[in-house]
Amino acid sequence: MLSRFHIDKLLPIRLTIDAFSSYEKSPADRADDLRRIFRRHRPPIIVGDYIGSGGFSDVYKAESEYNEVKEFALKALRMDLLKPRPHVDRDKKEMRIKDIKKRFTNESYVQWALSQHLSDRVSQSVVKVFDHGEFDRRRQCRFILMERMESTVREYVNDPANHSNERDQLIYKTLLMTKIADIILNVHQEGIIHRDIKPENIFFYTSAGPRVGGKTASLSLRRRYDRDIRVKLGDFGTVRWVRTYSERFDGVIIGSQWYLSPEQFFDPEHVDTRTDIFSFGVVCYEILYGAHPKNVNADTGTKSLLQKLAWAKPQRRTPPKGFEELNEIIFACMQDLDRRYQTMVEVVRDMRHFSRKLD
Repeated sequence: MLSRFHIDKLLPIRLTIDAFSSYEKSPADRADDLRRIFRRHRPPIIVGDYIGSGGFSDVYKAESEYNEVKEFALKALRMDLLKPRPHVDRDKKEMRIKDIKKRFTNESYVQWALSQHLSDRVSQSVVKVFDHGEFDRRRQCRFILMERMESTVREYVNDPANHSNERDQLIYKTLLMTKIADIILNVHQEGIIHRDIKPENIFFYTSAGPRVGGKTASLSLRRRYDRDIRVKLGDFGTVRWVRTYSERFDGVIIGSQWYLSPEQFFDPEHVDTRTDIFSFGVVCYEILYGAHPKNVNADTGTKSLLQKLAWAKPQRRTPPKGFEELNEIIFACMQDLDRRYQTMVEVVRDMRHFSRKLD
């Protein structure tokens, strides 16, 4: 488990999923600011090309020197979000800024502690953090310096080349799902609910898998996939701790709407590890079928979209021959709360059992 020092840092947060989306500067302009700031860091951090953004932060390539590692990703909290906004009640302004800082602090402490864990099983499950904190207090530049990943499961899902039902491709997908289940289980066993499991937050740290189109899957092929599929979990900004005592948690919907479990919408104050199981099922459905399981029109307001997604049932599809059992495992993850898998231990057990049958 993580130390008490880190537990004390993780206070409840109250943020909505679509909060704070406006930008005062482009990512390129913000990169110039960061380059000037982090040249003064010790060791110096050289900020490079822009990689992408979330609701609260930007990510850039970076170079520095930590433990003989030279290439990194720098995640920086958008400084414009910490500026007071006009026409907003003063107390609300202060609460908004505190919430933003709290979320980013939660993410940095949890991910750092997990990635530095003494157990390789845990440390290899999450994107490694080398440094984090606040640099240049006047400008309140909060950052996380992480290992640089190669790609995301989102890129894998979106690649049409990965949509075939060739057996070797399906074996690879099965093993990929099993490895993702493993890393979620490892996080859960440390007392953490991620609450934002989605393809964008699952990273490959080698290429996104071999393509052996048309070849018959063999035992050696399966073993090679099992060895070469390397994925890690990132973005711990929405985590919640599993407590052994009664505590009132935040009661605000938080996460990515397309991967929210129904209980995250209807009863967000009382979610547990089963919410990650639901999101894992959605991710696996997308990996297997290349499409989202719920047929919901995205062209609607946020609240209406959330309601539709919460009520809609996953669409049944005809699974590839020989992978019917995998399909049932995926659907068991997306059932209503009491009918769903109750722990990731059960999910991993069934995923491993099925994958062994592919030999």
